[in-house]
Amino acid sequence: MSTFNLLSEPWIPAVTGTGIEDISIRRALTDSGVKKILGDTPAQRYALHRLLLAIVQRTLSPEQWGSVWESGTLPQATLDAYLDQWGHRFDLLDEVAPFFQIAGLTSAGRKPTTGVGGIVPGGFFAIQKPTTKITLAEGARWIVHAHAATPSGIRPGTVDDPRVSGGRSYPTAPGWAAFSGGVFLESDTLVKTLLMNVVDDLPGVPAWEDPVAGTEFAPREDPEGLELYTWQSRRILVTGVSQGYITDVLVSNGHPLQASWGGRDPMVTLRTDRDGSRQIISPLWALIPDILGEGGPRTLQALHTRGLPAQTPLRVTGARVALGTMGSVVTDEVDGVFDVALGDLRSPGEGAGAVAVAAHGLRAIYLSFLKELWKITSDTATSAEGVYFSQILDQTVTDTLKTRDRIVFENGFQDILREADDVAASKTDGHDFVRRQKIYMVYTGLLRKAVKRLHWGDDLSEAQYLPVEKPVVDKS
Repeated sequence: MSTFNLLSEPWIPAVTGTGIEDISIRRALTDSGVKKILGDTPAQRYALHRLLLAIVQRTLSPEQWGSVWESGTLPQATLDAYLDQWGHRFDLLDEVAPFFQIAGLTSAGRKPTTGVGGIVPGGFFAIQKPTTKITLAEGARWIVHAHAATPSGIRPGTVDDPRVSGGRSYPTAPGWAAFSGGVFLESDTLVKTLLMNVVDDLPGVPAWEDPVAGTEFAPREDPEGLELYTWQSRRILVTGVSQGYITDVLVSNGHPLQASWGGRDPMVTLRTDRDGSRQIISPLWALIPDILGEGGPRTLQALHTRGLPAQTPLRVTGARVALGTMGSVVTDEVDGVFDVALGDLRSPGEGAGAVAVAAHGLRAIYLSFLKELWKITSDTATSAEGVYFSQILDQTVTDTLKTRDRIVFENGFQDILREADDVAASKTDGHDFVRRQKIYMVYTGLLRKAVKRLHWGDDLSEAQYLPVEKPVVDKS
């Protein structure tokens, strides 16, 4: 019998002390030299973080958080006991309970489903290699991604699904990351990154502890916490393996989520509208400045209670899936980041801190804009250009704090975007004009909406803004 247990087999891309390599779940959680994990797409990386975080949440008590943060290592005995208990649920090829799959899943269609296109989005993968087969490690990552970020749509039905009609499973909803996106906090090691996102006494259990996960057809009432971290939004089974490669995967629509679930996910940001309703917002908006508000992620709210020094550095990362055609097509996967000190992540009512954070967020928008522009040029931004635009950014923020004028902020950043666009224009051919203009319009719109939502507070005249290290802008 074939086996590929994710606790011991390398499958998660990671930055370690020796470079970039695939690592197992056990190593990810026990090797203090692991700096961070990577992913084939932003949503996949987000989903892999949540999978590891679910294990940490089940093995770490609230009383242990401080000592584990100081040591930089998770409690080994408790972790080993937990992984030993549930290790059989992490075997990708298990015949009884394969990881994140439904054993015995059978297509209701006349023709068997072949290929790996059900879990591998061609737009992200076809450039690297044909999608006729993928390694077991790649397959495990894309199965995690499929539950998190695949769009809505018609899929092959299965014989046990009462919702199937004519051999087809009709649309339920996008995966949870495609529906909401999310925000996670990062530190300088993977263990500390996971600790930064721990929420004490988080309810629910992850999918591997739930005997009916993925097998239900009606929406579950009020799912929350750890259920959402590993929600089985698709019904999946690897049906073909040859010489260590996955060749065929059956993917059908899985367990639907009710629209109200987002308010119970600790990594999702909500916004309260004028009518009192609360809506999930994309991480790119959440970074500026809704992440600081009442609807900000509970992970950040929990971190403020840990007693860490105000100067503790962290990175705020948002992952988002952009959908088109009524949610049935993924048009892009994006992430947005900004680096900041914990002390700056204060509530909007504290004024100066909020503006400093907003400045970091707007800087992130600007740097993302530059990256998009330079992707369509044959050149990279020079060091001089990077420093020049950073100096203008810092001056704009300084002027804003002195004048307390929102228009200065908005106009200043728009001037920077316009000037950067002019630089890009000098490096592009005429046929790139339309694409360049589209990028410019998207980012100026993003900037304008972000500025309008700033919470200015009453003490801006006393505020101090400390610019971050000058960025290096390239094509990556």
